Amino acid sequence: MDGALHRVSGILERAHWEKTLKVGELPIEWCGGISGGGVLVVEQSAAPHVRDFTHVSCSWDARAHDCLHTMRNHMALMQGIQEASHVTDQEVRIVFGFDS
Repeated sequence: MDGALHRVSGILERAHWEKTLKVGELPIEWCGGISGGGVLVVEQSAAPHVRDFTHVSCSWDARAHDCLHTMRNHMALMQGIQEASHVTDQEVRIVFGFDS
């Protein structure tokens, strides 16, 4: 599993894209979508031809092992919350939301 690749897609802020994917590095932060006044999202292939974009929609390959590592970190955090609150896993519901 260590060498298995997983395709990841997301939207990066322009400055982060310029420091990462544009130069062959993997991004560490992205979102699934963004809109609003002053936001211009372009496809990565179009970025060199567009002047005033704010975000880049792109995809990249990540090692599946790295994705698993992130999940383990989240699980460890939730286990710490459980231990600190002195409840069982049947008594806690953690809701993840974004812009909700």
